[in-house]
Amino acid sequence: MKAVLVSIIVAISSSLPAPADAGGLFDGITLIELDDHDGEQAITGRPRSALDLGHYIVTFVSARGSYAALVGYSGTERGCAAWAAEGSYDGRSITFGIPPSTAADRSGSPRICRPFTLTMQDDGDVDVVVPAHAGTFGTYRRTRKIAARVPLVPLDWGSPIFGRHSVNDVALGPIPAIEEAIAGRARLRIGSRDARGPTYFEAIFEREVPDPKDRIHVYGDISPSTVTGWPWDVLFALHNREGLEVASPRAAFMDAVVDRYGLPSFETRASDRRIGGERVLVWAYDLAGRKIGREDAAPGNCLGTIQHWISRSGLSSVGRDVDLWGCALVVVLSPAGGKFVGGYRVEAVSGYAMALDHFFRRLEELQGRKERLDELLAAKPRF
Repeated sequence: MKAVLVSIIVAISSSLPAPADAGGLFDGITLIELDDHDGEQAITGRPRSALDLGHYIVTFVSARGSYAALVGYSGTERGCAAWAAEGSYDGRSITFGIPPSTAADRSGSPRICRPFTLTMQDDGDVDVVVPAHAGTFGTYRRTRKIAARVPLVPLDWGSPIFGRHSVNDVALGPIPAIEEAIAGRARLRIGSRDARGPTYFEAIFEREVPDPKDRIHVYGDISPSTVTGWPWDVLFALHNREGLEVASPRAAFMDAVVDRYGLPSFETRASDRRIGGERVLVWAYDLAGRKIGREDAAPGNCLGTIQHWISRSGLSSVGRDVDLWGCALVVVLSPAGGKFVGGYRVEAVSGYAMALDHFFRRLEELQGRKERLDELLAAKPRF
């Protein structure tokens, strides 16, 4: 097991996709607060939508390509999406989008953004400039705050935080390490869900007395190496619900949890997070593997965008441009019961690994849009 983990740690540093421009200020993920209907209209090129589609501008810049989108507060609905104009990125400033055309509007969904330029200021704010488009809108220029800024960094799967929060020896990280850790103890089921989403993972543990009712199931999501570019498929999310053979007094249960996982970063209530139980415990670790609390919330970690994921029924999701990208690991544990705890649910997600899976898929989506647009522009009429 140690040999496998050592090789993984060595490989991860060399296999992480490099930034698009060494030292570029937009390398990685940047989430910019827009929340401006004038800006939404200028960037999408259409009147204000009944939906909230312009709360944020999100960008992803890497050596494999670039992506930007205008997104609503939920991070799911997009007003438009675009790639960077060739040669526009100088490390501080970058331009996304293309001029309006019938071909662009017919190339698919979501709409392709009109050209807009983002420039990083010395104080960390961003200037957003949208030139006038065919006289429909005047030039738009505003300075906006950054809500999240996540760089492209190596992720150390050998960090003790992943092993500490394993479930039946299933820890987030490369699949070969998981297979070795649970060899002979569990049956693995791994299968593809959808080309647009992660691969399905299930580890089935049998208790000493074989009984289908007593099986322990650990479920999760895998990002394949074909998406991330890493040497192996990676489990980036897992969850498990388990009942206790004997109900435990709540105080004793909480003591056992702290002994196992350490003190949580913070606690919340079931009213804040719809996963059952009275008290919900959360452990959060930044990209350097440091445990962080609410007081540490900042654009560089996932607590800066905590309002977007803390109230969801599950941490892992597909299709969101706003999520817990800035944390190496987030763990949520919810005990079930009142004065006596009869079971619990635990969920662990590497927000950063999930971010790479998500945004590299966004790059593939944009490539398809560009190819479709090229076909439309090259189409010749038949006479």
